[in-house]
Amino acid sequence: MLRRLLLLVVAAALVGGCASLTPCRRADGGADSPPAVRRASALRAEAVVTIGRDGLRGRALVLVKAPSLFRIEVYGPFDQVAAVLAGDGPRLVYYRGGDRRSLSLDTPLFSGRFSPMELTGLLLGDTAALERMGAEVRTRDEEGAAVTEVVKTSGGVTLYRARFAETGDTSGVELPRAITITNGRDSLAIRYLTVEVDPLLDDDLFAL
Repeated sequence: MLRRLLLLVVAAALVGGCASLTPCRRADGGADSPPAVRRASALRAEAVVTIGRDGLRGRALVLVKAPSLFRIEVYGPFDQVAAVLAGDGPRLVYYRGGDRRSLSLDTPLFSGRFSPMELTGLLLGDTAALERMGAEVRTRDEEGAAVTEVVKTSGGVTLYRARFAETGDTSGVELPRAITITNGRDSLAIRYLTVEVDPLLDDDLFAL
């Protein structure tokens, strides 16, 4: 399993060729910041990821491809793969150590019902796609910065609540740098450090 994951990381690097990683830029980063004109349909990023229930925090490789493919690999202090959260469309998999959980669309993940398509939309900050899937999107000012909240409910029950912060222009697309998804005591937090927008990602990279 570890050998396969390491090969995946190498493959992801090769797929991107010579494309450079772009540090995320805040919306108020200066007059020379180009306007955000579109949403990303795919990304490859270095990030810091925190999984609340497991108390796991570490550097991570994040691969995302709309509409429903994603893979998050979290690394431990010795660069070993500590956890994997991935979706290939119909299925979700969460793996940590010897624990591998395959989750169907009807299985609660982080105590909320997420499909791979919803998590892909959250990772891309694609509020329009999330609204089409039944979420409510609100943007407010928080100490001079715009913060976007995404909430999905069903029958009066909150399935998930997400927060997008530090949204700015990254290679011509609007992307939040800080994403937090919560429901009760569970949470998934991602802070993007460097992002490559719309790389060519083969579907095989997301195979479970």
